[in-house]
This record gives sequence, structure tokens and C-alpha cells, in this order.
Amino acid sequence: MGRTVLAAVLVAAAVALAGCGGEVSGRAVAGNDPAAGTTTGPGQAPPAAPAAVRWMDHFCGTANFLIDAASVPPPSIPDDPAKVRQTFLDQLNRLSGVLGTALIDFRRLRDEPAGGGEVLIQLIYGDVEEAKSRVDVATAHLEGSPELTAAVLADVNEELAKGMVPLQRVVTTIGLLDLPAELDAAAGSAPNCNRPGPTS
Repeated sequence: MGRTVLAAVLVAAAVALAGCGGEVSGRAVAGNDPAAGTTTGPGQAPPAAPAAVRWMDHFCGTANFLIDAASVPPPSIPDDPAKVRQTFLDQLNRLSGVLGTALIDFRRLRDEPAGGGEVLIQLIYGDVEEAKSRVDVATAHLEGSPELTAAVLADVNEELAKGMVPLQRVVTTIGLLDLPAELDAAAGSAPNCNRPGPTS
């Protein structure tokens, strides 16, 4: 279960980077405090530690934020070339904001370790940061070009393609890891980790 949740975060980010991210508002990390205390009945496994449940709930809150961002259809492309440029620029800025918010939440999770989760964040943080940097380079290039020429578009797309590489690397890393047992157990008690997926 834990690995599925983690992979969903990064697949969602990759989809957003590919151009499917839409406008997102609100904060990524949930403000609730799950698992203040649970009891164990006969034959049940011991309850997960509250700190581990909170960590997983916050992690999955970031996952849900990225999934929601990637699930919003992109806007229609206008006929006016100037408006096409602005639409593209708006999408890049939104995507940078999505990845930036995720990085803020990953830093918070890294600095509030529980159940070994900080090791996971250390493994993926740099790659997510690199992806955002590539998006920002593409954005700056487009902002500095008054017209969306074929050459400009090619340069922007090249930077976005480079940004996909670290996200794909993160997905590969997650696929090779096992979530620490404490966090894997905590995911079942974390509301954000058990939210129904988006419907099409």
C-alpha cells in the first residue's frame, strides 16, 4: 500500500510536468491531526504510532495536491498567437507553483522525521528540486521572448523534457524501495492516504 501511495505522488508530478497541470489553490498539507489514539482489539495488530500516522497523512496530503493538479484539464488553446504564448506561460507558472509547494511540504516532512520517512525525502527531494529548476528556466526563456516562435517553443520543450528526467528517476527510486514498516502500517490510519482517487 505504501509504495503505491508514494508512486502516485511522483506519477502525478510527471503528468503535471507534461502539461496537464491546472490552477490549484489552497495548501497541500492537511491540517488535521489523525490518530490521536487508537486501541487494539483481540487479534489485531498494534496501533501505528501517532507521529507516524501524522507524517503519512501529511505526505499523502502532498500526494493528493499533486494528483489534483495533474487531474485538471489544460485550458483550450486560443487562436491569437499572443494569447497562445500567455496561456503557455500561465501553465508553466502554475506548474512551477505546484512543484514549489510540494518542495515546501517535503522540507517540512524532512525536518519532522517519523518512522524513517526523512530518508525517503532525502532520496527524492533533489530530483523534484531539479525538475522545478528546469520548469523555471523554461518559464524565464518564454518570458524573455516577445513572440512564441518555433525556435522558442523548441527551447522551452527541451527544458521541459530535461525536467521529466529527474521525475522519472524519482519514480524509479520509489519502485526499488520498500516503505519503512512503521510508515507502511501508519498509512492505513491516515485519512489522506485513503482518499478515493480522482474520477474521470
